[in-house]
Amino acid sequence: MFKKLVSLMVAAIMIASCAVVAASAADTSDVDAAADVTSSDAGADTTSETADASNTITFQQPSDWKNVKKMFAHIWMAIDDGTVTWPSWKSKAEQMTDNGDGTWSYDVSKLPGKIEASKGAAYCVIFAADTGMQTYNLIMSADCVGDTAYATGEKVENPEDSEKTAIIAKWKNNTSCGPEKKITSTGNVVGETVPAGASNETLLASYLKAYYADKTKTDKVPDLMKKLGVEGQAVYEELLKITDDAKILDASKKLLGISEKQAEEAKKNSSTTSNSSNGGSTTSNGNGSNGGSSASGGSSNSGTNSVSSGQDSTIFFVLGGMMVMAAAVMFVTRRKKD
Repeated sequence: MFKKLVSLMVAAIMIASCAVVAASAADTSDVDAAADVTSSDAGADTTSETADASNTITFQQPSDWKNVKKMFAHIWMAIDDGTVTWPSWKSKAEQMTDNGDGTWSYDVSKLPGKIEASKGAAYCVIFAADTGMQTYNLIMSADCVGDTAYATGEKVENPEDSEKTAIIAKWKNNTSCGPEKKITSTGNVVGETVPAGASNETLLASYLKAYYADKTKTDKVPDLMKKLGVEGQAVYEELLKITDDAKILDASKKLLGISEKQAEEAKKNSSTTSNSSNGGSTTSNGNGSNGGSSASGGSSNSGTNSVSSGQDSTIFFVLGGMMVMAAAVMFVTRRKKD
């Protein structure tokens, strides 16, 4: 009788174990399926959709961009505030709709973040073809939604790689947003529009931070100050917001031609304004190029649609408990035999 009872207990434990594993597998499958659906929806091919014109931006494909099958609108915030993970470079989420008349449109309502009017000209867009051709960073605001961008035919030095050129694009109607203003790696100024949250002073401050020890770059600081129309103390204030490196600060004081008194005043001004600063940083990665053209692209961190749960650890605890119970039953059985 005792042997039968023990056998029944062992069988019950085995059945319960199988049930837990099966339930876990089912739950995990459901979670994975949900994640796959979300991922599929996020990256779905939307070229056949008809979008509301008031939510779209349009790009006029240049006549010399041949054999284009797909076009992408790569959008991000020029100064990253860390609140949104924007679609990754040339992903399905960035794919534009072919209008059949040489233009392509993109529905900005699909973006994970809104193009907010209150943030002004805070956004950038690059129009890129599947052939490798692409435009240079074009500043965008909510006022640009509904507008059409076009390549002007002008090419400028690529800010990230002076060996390459960048294709300039502009908006047909919105003249307040143009190619992003940047200082190139060789000390030239390209573009015309400084994004919201930045200034000519921040452009030069970033240049000093990057090249303070390179004489071939720093020799151009006086000329850059004239081109940008900036004062040394104001630039130093911006530099204090992005670095506290003594070597950079000491070298920059001399390069900007400011006195110790001006440097101290800049420190006071910087400390009072830094609390209201968004602390963001301009983002810029080089993306692919074709035909000698390239653009400095924005940050494109892609998120993953993953779901995590505490079921895995729970299963291990349950199975572990059942194994201990089974071992105890076997031990009692052996003792009974003896």
